[in-house]
Amino acid sequence: MSGPRIRERPEDFIVEELATVDPIEDGDHVLLQVQAIDVDHYTMVDRLAAVHGVHRRNVGWAGMKDRRAVSRQWITIKTDADAVKLDDPDLKVEQAFRCARRRRPGQLMGNRFEITIRGVEPTELLRVMPRLQKIATEGLPNRFGPQRFGHRGINPLLGQALLQGDLEALFRIWLGQDGPSYDDREIDRRRAFDQGRWQEALRGWPPRWAPERGAIEALGRTGSVERALATVPRRIRGLWVDALQSVIFNEVMEHRVAQGTLATITDDDVVSVFTNFQELVGDDEGPDRSATGPLFGRKMRRPGEAVAAMEHEVLQRQGLGMELFTDGPYAPGGARRPLIVPVLRAGAESGVDDRGGYLRLRFCLPRGAYATSVLSAVGYDDVR
Repeated sequence: MSGPRIRERPEDFIVEELATVDPIEDGDHVLLQVQAIDVDHYTMVDRLAAVHGVHRRNVGWAGMKDRRAVSRQWITIKTDADAVKLDDPDLKVEQAFRCARRRRPGQLMGNRFEITIRGVEPTELLRVMPRLQKIATEGLPNRFGPQRFGHRGINPLLGQALLQGDLEALFRIWLGQDGPSYDDREIDRRRAFDQGRWQEALRGWPPRWAPERGAIEALGRTGSVERALATVPRRIRGLWVDALQSVIFNEVMEHRVAQGTLATITDDDVVSVFTNFQELVGDDEGPDRSATGPLFGRKMRRPGEAVAAMEHEVLQRQGLGMELFTDGPYAPGGARRPLIVPVLRAGAESGVDDRGGYLRLRFCLPRGAYATSVLSAVGYDDVR
């Protein structure tokens, strides 16, 4: 493969969770700092649960990390026993304590990244450093990246169909021929699905596509889209709705960019503050607060009148109404998300090793911010 690239090997993408933890002498949970190498999140959870003799629901975490990476994060396991020594080449327990509470999503301050870009000349450092310093000083626009939107970019469409209760449309987009373009290798199975040839469609989906296969099997057995949807794991349905929220957030952000108000905080804005994150990292460069954008839902904090009107206008331009996110069985909770985030401890180096020229970036981001957004900001939009 030519051109700039990341993740050529797991060590080229290192991510470490930044969090405050509460180790104590006694408690209901084991608290582990786990290093994982090239292991996806749910495989890691299953392995930790199995070795400790508990169900995966007894395992808690604050954030999901990338698979093709070296990741370090804090995990809790509800068990009366002590931590078990792992005999696993891909997982290593670096610290172990007891604690009183399960770790839950969002209970982290942020992440520290070290990303090596390969296939570049070492002189790239001269071009990248001014851009990296700019976002370290001014902050990083906190867009959702394309990975949020799933295979074929269909997750927002699935989220909209789910919230609207249009399950027929949902399945035609997900498993049939509607929606964005798809690989030619998928034509036969998608056509078979649209024509109700369930067994033929099922044979076309590889075993690793378990949710798709489970839904098709349920449709063939029951003929009910409701029962087929019930086979889809809750976390996947949640990703669909998250993606729709993310599209609208990005649109609000682009509106403020066009208006020149992305970095402006008005009396009508809901504000996000980063001082605790900056203190944890030990770096106060860049913005210590930001206006926020909407992740629409039942419990989302409403901004002041002017900002609320602007956000509602963006929502209407997408052909959507507020009630979509507040009514119905799948309506999300909602939240506010900062429009700009600080990039702390930012630095870069370049060189040549046994694999050729490289550029290595180091930085810390608060929770919810994407490392790929930093790569885009310094000129690597298409790096993979």
